[in-house]
Amino acid sequence: KYPVFILLHGFGQNENTWGLSNKGRGGRIKGFMDRGMASGDVKKFILVAVTGVASKNWGPNGLGNDTDGYNAFKDELRDDIIPYMRGNFNIEDTRDGVALAGLSMGGFQTFNIGIAQCLDLISNFAGFSGGLFGEAESFMKNIDNNKKYTFFKIHNLYMTIGDEDTLGYTSFPAIVKSLSKWERVENIKDYVYPGGTHDFPVWFKGFHDFIQMVFK
Repeated sequence: KYPVFILLHGFGQNENTWGLSNKGRGGRIKGFMDRGMASGDVKKFILVAVTGVASKNWGPNGLGNDTDGYNAFKDELRDDIIPYMRGNFNIEDTRDGVALAGLSMGGFQTFNIGIAQCLDLISNFAGFSGGLFGEAESFMKNIDNNKKYTFFKIHNLYMTIGDEDTLGYTSFPAIVKSLSKWERVENIKDYVYPGGTHDFPVWFKGFHDFIQMVFK
């Protein structure tokens, strides 16, 4: 049985943004996986690039700019994607066998849907230039006060951003500092990309780093 890694796109994007096809930028992602798995540095897993917009107003290759659709993604993640993967593929039936990560808005979904609302299903998370809506202390307190999550740990947490990212770098160091002290997190890593902006060099690097640490 294999672990499953669910990968999210950003605002105004769609499941094809990462380029996981025979065309475009997907060669970077495939290369990281192929070389890592061949060398043994990366444990074999199944990658699923999903649509993070749960909206009837959104269609294939659409703009993906429906904020309500992003917020509603929780139900698709819990009730559709994970059960479908386990029902149709040789997927591990454990929290530690599931990872969720995303770029920008997908990173916010990873925290505010993945950690905050699906911690009982997933234990590995990564945000690429995306993290929290609000203060870290409030985020952690809300989860710690949820009795459903009393015994659930975050096994791996990874965060990255470019130091020239005007959308989030100023708050990044404080968020990482707070989350690093959170007893719920067993293993945390972060990386600031020198000269990085809100763009794919940072996100490709984040994907590469995260798959080196997850599922081990």
